[in-house]
Amino acid sequence: MKIIFWNIRGIGNNESRIALRDMYHSNTPSLVFIAEPMVMYDSIPNWFWNNIRVTKYCVNTREPLIPNLWAVWGSEVDFTVTFVEAKIPLKLFLNDKQTLVLKLRL
Repeated sequence: MKIIFWNIRGIGNNESRIALRDMYHSNTPSLVFIAEPMVMYDSIPNWFWNNIRVTKYCVNTREPLIPNLWAVWGSEVDFTVTFVEAKIPLKLFLNDKQTLVLKLRL
């Protein structure tokens, strides 16, 4: 299983999306964390996510600010990703078993 964490510093532009697509195709990660996307998840077209086989996602909540951490993955793995608090402790469950806990500060 490959997990990639990328501080992309903005995914709303074509250059960042092309770089993310190329990274997906060359590394075939199971799970990718995207930090500082600087846009809402829904602003990225579905065709883009379909192209890199992303079918599931989770974003942290920072009301009233936009989310600053996304987790994206495909249907080939059974992840449950939970962002718990504003400081972004992260729990990752694989097949209903907690397998990873991270505390990230952005």
